Amino acid sequence: MKKTNYLLLLALCLGMSSCVYSLFPIYTKESLVYLKDLEGSWENGEGALIKFGALGGNLSITVTPGDDEFIVVEGDTIRDKEQVAAYWEKEMETSLAPELAVLTDKGYLLEIIESDDTLKFKSKLAKIGDNHFLDMYPAEGIDDEYMSQNLFPVHTFMKLDIKDDQLTLTQFDLDKLTDLFESNRIRLRHEKVQGSIVITAQPEEIQKFLMSYSRDESVFDTPDNYKRVGP
Repeated sequence: MKKTNYLLLLALCLGMSSCVYSLFPIYTKESLVYLKDLEGSWENGEGALIKFGALGGNLSITVTPGDDEFIVVEGDTIRDKEQVAAYWEKEMETSLAPELAVLTDKGYLLEIIESDDTLKFKSKLAKIGDNHFLDMYPAEGIDDEYMSQNLFPVHTFMKLDIKDDQLTLTQFDLDKLTDLFESNRIRLRHEKVQGSIVITAQPEEIQKFLMSYSRDESVFDTPDNYKRVGP
């Protein structure tokens, strides 16, 4: 990796005009969720591609059907035990995904693909109030000699909405937040580093902030809309 400003590189690769960073994650164990539907490849109108893959521990569910159990698929009655077991195991893993995520500390491997470059992030999804927020942390490159000696990785986060095959990522408006911080309307521990806000508060404090401002559209930037393009 070239010797460049890591935060600037992150912003460019995410297509962000501004970023808000946090020294600590925004999630707590109680707020962690896992949405299976988020897995796959997504592309926005400008051709930017992102991929979400499963990351973390796995907890499998095993179903042992009885001799008289069956399923009906597209009008066909299936009594084969292996097929019946596979069907119900998939159904249960899907419905219990949020609970399994907490038990296994499951998250996402987020890949951002820009031309010939790919950046990877360990990502967790938190349900805070009525909204989902994506927490991102560098997954690779941090062992690079220059990176490890000169730069400190941080979390960045944004609001996430998913419905069917449509994904919306919305970041905060840095200028608006800067004004709120400077006027003391937001009382949240932070530092300003090279024009970017770096929040130094603990996760519980950050969540209170997110719950207070998640419905205020004025503090958010223009949403970035993605469409599913592959598994």
